[in-house]
This record gives sequence, structure tokens and C-alpha cells, in this order.
Amino acid sequence: MRLFLALARGVTARVAGPIAGFPIVGPQLRRDASGAPVGINAVASVYFPPFAWELIYPGETSLTDERWADVSKWTTIRPGDTRVLSELVPALPAVYHPWHDPSRNQNWLELFSSEITRIVECANVEGGPPDPHAPSTVDKRAHISTEMFDEFLRKRGMAPPHLDQTD
Repeated sequence: MRLFLALARGVTARVAGPIAGFPIVGPQLRRDASGAPVGINAVASVYFPPFAWELIYPGETSLTDERWADVSKWTTIRPGDTRVLSELVPALPAVYHPWHDPSRNQNWLELFSSEITRIVECANVEGGPPDPHAPSTVDKRAHISTEMFDEFLRKRGMAPPHLDQTD
């Protein structure tokens, strides 16, 4: 597994378990050599300002496209050792979770098991009104089963994505 770090934009927060997410259309859509969409195949995600963390399975990821810092080697730092963040990672991108990003929200798809994955979201970690920059669709997402999604694609002449976590 790999651990990635970025700066969390805005005042929204999200903590989630295992989820595979990717853009289905638009400029962020990218496919790997097998034709599978490249996104974020997460074991766990934490977007809580000021930082965003993604613990992901091995394989291609859109996090590298967005210049997230791969901080996987931080696990070798001994407890109690003091480090200066800017020496460990000279620059961090400022990101929203794709569901909270006004420019990516409409094209983002996530696949997860409602039996094992919990998602906790907050519209404003400061306790005020919801983040005015967050998309109004955050609380209007539709949830469908994987089977329903595959059927939706087949009806439109598209092959369902192949999400193999064993690579």
C-alpha cells in the first residue's frame, strides 16, 4: 500500500473506508493500458483541513497526476523523531475530495460495499454554515448497486470497468 498527502481545501471534511473512485467523463478521465479507468483505489481516505490523506492499494492512481506527495516512507521515521514538514515534502497541492470539488463532482463515480465502508462527511468543520464553494449536489448523490451500474453501461453499449485489486 502507499500513503499520499495533500493540503485539504475549503472547510468540508470526509473520512471513508475502502472505496474505488474515478471520473467517468471529462478532462480528468484517464485509462490504464488495459482500458480500466484510473482514479483512487483507497483503503482509507481522510480529508480534514488542513490535510488530506489517501491510503491506497498498489497500482496506477490519479493522485500522482494531481501531484499528491507519496509519503509512504514516513512509516520508517521513528516515533519521537522531529522533522520539518517542508523538508519532507517541499510542495503540496491543495485539493478537495472529488465529491466536494465544484469542477469534478458531476463526473465522479465511487464503487464501495455499504456493508463494510462507512463514510462520514461534514459541510463545515468550523461549525458555521456549509462551505459556499462546495457543490450543492453533495447531499443529492444517488447510490446504486454494482450490478445496476453494469447494466446501465451495457444498455449504452459500454463495457463495465474492470477493477482488479490484485495487480
